[in-house]
Amino acid sequence: MASSNKVGEIITLLRQNEPNPKIVIMGDFNDDPSCRSIKQLVENYNLFNPMETLRSYNRGSTNHNRQWNLFDQVFFTTNFFKSTTNTLEYSSADIFDEDFLKLFSGKFKGTPFRTYIGKKYKGGYSDHFPVYAIFKK
Repeated sequence: MASSNKVGEIITLLRQNEPNPKIVIMGDFNDDPSCRSIKQLVENYNLFNPMETLRSYNRGSTNHNRQWNLFDQVFFTTNFFKSTTNTLEYSSADIFDEDFLKLFSGKFKGTPFRTYIGKKYKGGYSDHFPVYAIFKK
């Protein structure tokens, strides 16, 4: 909630200085799209979170205790849906979960190939898959 509240403060400041700013917020919030901290941002600041539709039983950005979570968020203001000349507009979003980023065997097959497990270096990439959004002109 602390991160969510801070992001809300920053959005408020940006909107005081600019009438209709296009804002993109990305990061690991350690909460799923359905959590209160995330819902608060979407509802109170008129944001769109395409990650809401991406998490499923067998897909997410991180896996803990054999359960998928989507802790990595991409939010943006809804004015990215307005199509005008020479401006960016939202196109799509996804989880970058290509096979080379996954464990290819064992009981955790298909989950992120981690750099560390505890203090043990495993040589992987991260314990999270990256998420991304595509904007077009």
